[in-house]
Amino acid sequence: MSDETVFCDGFPVPKLKIAIPDTINLDPETKRKVTICNLFINHKLTVEDIVRVLDEDYKHVVRVLLNSGLVGERRQNHQEPPERIERRSSLRAASGSPVRDSS
Repeated sequence: MSDETVFCDGFPVPKLKIAIPDTINLDPETKRKVTICNLFINHKLTVEDIVRVLDEDYKHVVRVLLNSGLVGERRQNHQEPPERIERRSSLRAASGSPVRDSS
């Protein structure tokens, strides 16, 4: 297995193949997860293609791939939220006087 990482749909994906286990005795939810992973890694389908083929929700497909470890997080900033800065200012008319509400 190579340490190279490629990107698919913006997600970092390690170059690998997965062996699909025998799914006969798996519950339907687990079978669906295995199918999603197989289509993404072994058949090179995009997330959108998997959503279309399996009639799945986009968020569910992404969540399955993230939880399985087959794709990495694509969000850039995992740190604290930005500092709260007041950006609003009062509106002023072209003359420099405050805008008055005409109601």
